[in-house]
Amino acid sequence: MVNIHNVSSEESENSMIEINSYEDIPNFNNEEEEANFWENHCLGDKILDQMENFENIPLTENEILGKLRKLPKEKQQEVLDFTEFLLQKVRSPLL
Repeated sequence: MVNIHNVSSEESENSMIEINSYEDIPNFNNEEEEANFWENHCLGDKILDQMENFENIPLTENEILGKLRKLPKEKQQEVLDFTEFLLQKVRSPLL
């Protein structure tokens, strides 16, 4: 369900369309289309409540490196080799 609400007193002339379901968010063809959509849409409380707590943010780079250093040397090399493999796949053009 899509509702319209006022964002703030400064923006009282501009009403935002509140999105409360992922189904209300279209698939965008490009970044410009997405930017235009979000200029007058916002996430509502219902959809925000469904999102995970920000305390579950993935590990930082330092935390990952700390865990890597605790692994046996051969496992460290396996992880590094796999990381390099992934980087090469990302960098290589699609065939």
